[in-house]
Amino acid sequence: MLTRETTFVGADALRLFERSWRPDPPAAPRGTLAIVHGFGEHGGRYAPFAEFFVPRGYAVHALDLRGHGRSPGKRGHIDAWRQFREDVAAFLAQVRAEAPEGRLFLYGHSLGGAIVLQFGLHGPEGLAGVIVSAPALDPSGVRDPGLEALARVLSRLWPSFSVRVPLEPAALSRRRATSEAPAHDSLMHGRLSARALTETTRALEWTRAHAGAWRLPLLVVHGDADRIVTPDGSRAFVANARAGGASDVELRLYEGGYHEPHNDFEAPEVLADIAAWMDRH
Repeated sequence: MLTRETTFVGADALRLFERSWRPDPPAAPRGTLAIVHGFGEHGGRYAPFAEFFVPRGYAVHALDLRGHGRSPGKRGHIDAWRQFREDVAAFLAQVRAEAPEGRLFLYGHSLGGAIVLQFGLHGPEGLAGVIVSAPALDPSGVRDPGLEALARVLSRLWPSFSVRVPLEPAALSRRRATSEAPAHDSLMHGRLSARALTETTRALEWTRAHAGAWRLPLLVVHGDADRIVTPDGSRAFVANARAGGASDVELRLYEGGYHEPHNDFEAPEVLADIAAWMDRH
């Protein structure tokens, strides 16, 4: 397996970090999985995806979002949600340049899942399918109405002011190594700025309201015991997408699974389900 670390230019000329894993030559990948991670984490946490998918003939690429991991920017801050969308577009252009072979799939987890869904609703071309894990459509487990009200004021007066998100590490996974990861991984953080909170709130509202316009092949995976992002948001998005005419939309719920099903006890089943879905597409 070949590994590579590089950078690419995202929105507003910010240079973002990317990792990639590819089959050893002379084998050419039959497809590529491009990964957008969740809030507070980074692309390096998806190395297990590479270990699973590369032997099956797929290249895997993962970026670090702005303000995350090894990418620059104030931790947990954006000026506008369109920066996320433009960063993903630039990321996919970079991936296509590096791995032009086969079909391209876009994967997003949690916040990354919400970013990917909104990106998909803006009509991107060239994607064979989209996979989202616990997309942050209904993040009731980390919502604080008082904090949101304060953020609406500070977003205008002090947009970069940040607070620690009340995320319960034990709710990430039933695996101890995963739940303890935030305390031991220096690239992870738990902060969100006032502007990022208000921009994210508006973006989630827009995405939920436009689910009926979804047209791409879509697989949604979610642990049914997720206390951070309720699976009700995934259920509603899939139902509304189908009601709007989407014919290739699938929801997989994993009994007892927490917020990171790909890092929980059911991880082998989750990865196998994703691989089988990608193979069919």
